[in-house]
This record gives sequence, structure tokens and C-alpha cells, in this order.
Amino acid sequence: MKDDKKYYDHPFGNISMDDVRSKIDECDNKVEHLQEDFFNTLLELIDGKDNEDGIERERDRIYYVRKMKSLQKQINHQLNYSKQLSMDLARTSLEEAFTPHVKSMLIDSYQKKIEELENEDV
Repeated sequence: MKDDKKYYDHPFGNISMDDVRSKIDECDNKVEHLQEDFFNTLLELIDGKDNEDGIERERDRIYYVRKMKSLQKQINHQLNYSKQLSMDLARTSLEEAFTPHVKSMLIDSYQKKIEELENEDV
């Protein structure tokens, strides 16, 4: 079975599972900070200064909207990356857990078929 490892394409390469979990935690922390920044920007947009003239107020509004769009893209990127890492981690864990059992079941099945074929030939 060790020879089978050369055919097995591990999604994380040489990176350990703990490193992947820490990467997922880093992404989650980044998302929290980005969301906090997003909502602070939203509050700044809503609480805009009333004593500014129209041009400055519009410039500030455009700045905050662009900043929020950028933050939203970053949040989506981090969430998608974290989700993909989590799915790959779960898939790898399931493969490691079930592959030996499935292989033994297949071997048993083929051995029974071989024995049946040998019995038919006799």
C-alpha cells in the first residue's frame, strides 16, 4: 500500500494538516477584521458631516462606497479561500479514513471473483 502513495495526489502537497487548519484560522481572523472595517466605513458613510458643502460630501460618499466595494471583494475572497481549504481538508480526512477499508473491500471482492472463476474452470 505504500507504493500507492506515489499515485495519490495530496491537495496540500507537503503542508501538514495543522498548517492548513492554522491557515483557515488566519482567513477567519482576516474576515472578522475586514467586516469590522466594512461596518465602520458604513457608519462613517451614514454619519456624514452635515456642515460640508455638496462637492466634498459627494467626494466622501464616493470614497466610502469604493472602499466598501473593495472590502466586500476582499471578504468574499477570504471566505471562498477558507471554504475551499476546509473542503479540501475534509476530503483529505475522509480519504485517509476510508481508503484502506474500501481497498480491502475491493480486494476481498476480487479474490472471491477469482476463486469463483477458478472453481468454474475445474
